[in-house]
Amino acid sequence: MRPNPLQEWLLEDATPFRTAIRKAVGPRGNPLPNPRSDLRDQEDDVIQSASLARSVQRLPLPPGYTATDIANEYMRWLPRFGWPLLKCEVSDSRVARFIVRPLGLTLLELSFAADRSPSGRQLFYVTGGFLADMSNRHTGRLEFRTALNGESVIAAVHDFAPTLPWYIYNSTQALAHLLVMNGFGRHLASVKKRAEEDEAQTSEPSLETSPA
Repeated sequence: MRPNPLQEWLLEDATPFRTAIRKAVGPRGNPLPNPRSDLRDQEDDVIQSASLARSVQRLPLPPGYTATDIANEYMRWLPRFGWPLLKCEVSDSRVARFIVRPLGLTLLELSFAADRSPSGRQLFYVTGGFLADMSNRHTGRLEFRTALNGESVIAAVHDFAPTLPWYIYNSTQALAHLLVMNGFGRHLASVKKRAEEDEAQTSEPSLETSPA
């Protein structure tokens, strides 16, 4: 256990567990109706109308890497990712475009936001592409953020508005994004393994023989 200032701050106004149980069940121990049940349909309508996608993956973080290093590695790795029908072009200004090879159609465009990217978090905005609904008032974005005391990096997509119908998006584009992130995760794992092996070799004491 470690000190958690946020948890300690929240506990000041938190409801004790036994009190919460007493409020949630009836005299015979049966659960009482959810007080938010009447709002559920309204909340579902809001979520459905927004049609925003979110995704979070935890990836391995090579030793000594910051979120900046991860973003740089992502930009270098993307064009090498193996897919037969798609290619990824990365410009010097760190704009990545996913393009259909036969048609030259840009499916998605990511632009690096330098002014909002400290070393612990790197941010890319969705700035175009056939698969992104740019008329939506929400701004889709991809961010890399270090976590767990530098042991992992979080890759998160926030507020992405797809142009595809929801059921098609879930079975195509969402799976493609997961495939890309899984591939990048394997790449980072190999980078981490090589770095740890190099570190182990340099830390091993050298065996010197003295002349007889």
